[in-house]
Amino acid sequence: MSRVDERMGIRLEHQALFGIGLVLAAYSSATIVGGDGFLGAFFAGLAVVMLNQKLCHCFLDYGEVTSEMMMLVAFVLFGAVLSSIIDTVPLVIFVIRPIVINLVLFKAKMS
Repeated sequence: MSRVDERMGIRLEHQALFGIGLVLAAYSSATIVGGDGFLGAFFAGLAVVMLNQKLCHCFLDYGEVTSEMMMLVAFVLFGAVLSSIIDTVPLVIFVIRPIVINLVLFKAKMS
């Protein structure tokens, strides 16, 4: 991809799609031969980085938003597990959790 980009000039979006396609192809190839798909995808992602493949900022923004959402989901699921132990779901969700979040984010400046 880098060689073709030097000769013809490929848009960043298409280069990023090439990187994602490479990772998906490595995952599916590894699972087809009976290997670990996670390791295949990991090393394909490593190859994209090592070969200095450029990624579109839209994919980086998507990754940031997705990671934030996954942290939120993990926090909610952790709260649900704790609430099943305490047996007071409304108290935990609507009273205790907001108090803890406000204490943790007290100094954080958010718009």
